Amino acid sequence: FDPDALTREYSLDMKQSLNHAVMHRLLASARREPDRVISNTTLNDRSLDLDERNPKLVLPSEGILNFLYFRTRRDFSMDLICPDVNKIGRLLQEATVSTVLPVLERICSSFFFSTSQIEDMASLFDYG
Repeated sequence: FDPDALTREYSLDMKQSLNHAVMHRLLASARREPDRVISNTTLNDRSLDLDERNPKLVLPSEGILNFLYFRTRRDFSMDLICPDVNKIGRLLQEATVSTVLPVLERICSSFFFSTSQIEDMASLFDYG
């Protein structure tokens, strides 16, 4: 399981509890996406219609579950982008709203943010 991978093929032996945990984590992540991200699902090489949006989904307790997990955005990490956001905030302190908003949109379009992270970023742009 690689939470930073945007696209990955998975093959999970559903008899193993660790693989069940991985699948539950992937389903939780998939439910945060605006579009379906799990496709080409098979169980023991037979096509399986897995409804990732269904919170009552019951996972198989055995068999080999294969699927493609594809998402377009990655989770936001303050460690990775915070220095860049601070730098952009300083550079844009004197900029007009028509300049600042497209920059914020570009930053936000590639990541998922928590409410507190959004508030932190907003304070950077409000600072100036």
